[in-house]
Amino acid sequence: MMPRWGWMIGGLAVLVAAVVALFPLRLALRDRGIAADEISGSIWRGHLTGARWHGIALGDLDTSARAWPPAIDFSGSVLRGRLTPTGVEGLSGNIEDFAGLPLAQISLDNVTVLANDNGCSFAGGVVAVYAQPVPQLGALSGPLICQNGVLRAVLTPEQGDARVDLSLDKNNRYRAVLTVGSLPAMVRMGLIIAGFEATDKGVAMTREGQL
Repeated sequence: MMPRWGWMIGGLAVLVAAVVALFPLRLALRDRGIAADEISGSIWRGHLTGARWHGIALGDLDTSARAWPPAIDFSGSVLRGRLTPTGVEGLSGNIEDFAGLPLAQISLDNVTVLANDNGCSFAGGVVAVYAQPVPQLGALSGPLICQNGVLRAVLTPEQGDARVDLSLDKNNRYRAVLTVGSLPAMVRMGLIIAGFEATDKGVAMTREGQL
């Protein structure tokens, strides 16, 4: 006959396993800035309807977790990748909802961003954006890097005199600067009317904020 303490330990183990298995997905994602219209399932397998990251629409996502190394994989029509304790890995997809930024779309290709207490510690992958005010530029793309704890990207088009400078610090403060160089006088005037500022390099639009 199993001693009383053996039954107690066995019962406690079953209870712990049940709590882990049924741990709500909502609680696991809350501290990562992820919300949704509806979150169902456990941390091991769940579904997010109308997912958002700091207000940025990510669509519907299916999720599944693994114990070691700890991570939550997610996939949907907009985005797919993996959440880890230190950041995101293998992030790919197209995001179109960027209120306040002069961007029509951001495309992510195998993006990995890891962070520690000092901010960005590792970044890789390629980002491409489409500048809303100047669609004729096409895609502006470039690699992600970490610089002094800040996530940065300098994006340029295949042709044309333009660039987008993006940065995000450890406090989720972002800065986006779209600079367009040599332009016909009428186009330049139109962009200035649309909110661009004249600079010695052409015209520029800057947006800053907090995610």
